[in-house]
Amino acid sequence: MQTNETNTQTIEPPTMRLATVVFRTLAGILGGAFGSAMIFLVIILTQSLTTGIFDGTGTFNPVYIFIILAMAFLCTQIAAIASASLFAYIENYKYTRLTSTLVQIFLINLLMFIVMIPAYIVVSQLNSEALIYVGATHVVFSAIASTLIMEIMTEYRYAILSVYTTIASVMIAILVILFLQFSANEVIILPLLAMLPIVWGCVGLVIGVGEMIYAWIYETYGVDYLSLDTNYGAEYSEKVEEDELDADLGDD
Repeated sequence: MQTNETNTQTIEPPTMRLATVVFRTLAGILGGAFGSAMIFLVIILTQSLTTGIFDGTGTFNPVYIFIILAMAFLCTQIAAIASASLFAYIENYKYTRLTSTLVQIFLINLLMFIVMIPAYIVVSQLNSEALIYVGATHVVFSAIASTLIMEIMTEYRYAILSVYTTIASVMIAILVILFLQFSANEVIILPLLAMLPIVWGCVGLVIGVGEMIYAWIYETYGVDYLSLDTNYGAEYSEKVEEDELDADLGDD
């Protein structure tokens, strides 16, 4: 396997300290907790309409769908924006385009909410309890999209690293949530409220650990495997030939 850097300026992968990983994890949990607080608030304010759903009886009130839509929109937006803001506060040297990032996060979550509206409406007519799983899917995709926007806008050259760490973080979060779900003895409210802190806490933790591991690999082997500037196989050979041709023309 061969690689070649296309830029004359050496771009090294991001580094991460253990203390920063800890703070990122706490920031993700706190950011997700803001979203969970919105869920809790909506449930408390609309208890007469939501009791049947969350106690497992499946009683459905037509007004409930509008409550669910408002809750889904607010909790995903608040969790994503709060987590991104806290990450930027901890690593202000890394996330230097916070305002632009937050705008893009808001827009992608708005688009995702609009796309998910038919799913919420259709599922609510079939099985009201299944709305929880639609909401869980919404939360997962919101976290993936928001995190990728945040990381790619920070350093697009390591977009591949961001994809790997983001997917890994969400997969770990799903496993934790499933464990809680099966341990809760069919009480839905516990994993529902814990979902956002778990997802965003895992995002903060796994991305931090992933960057630490990748920085160690880079320092050990000296190859930037996941940089977009790195070429492999035939692409490497073509690039070498182009560089040699450019060098010859420069000498002439």
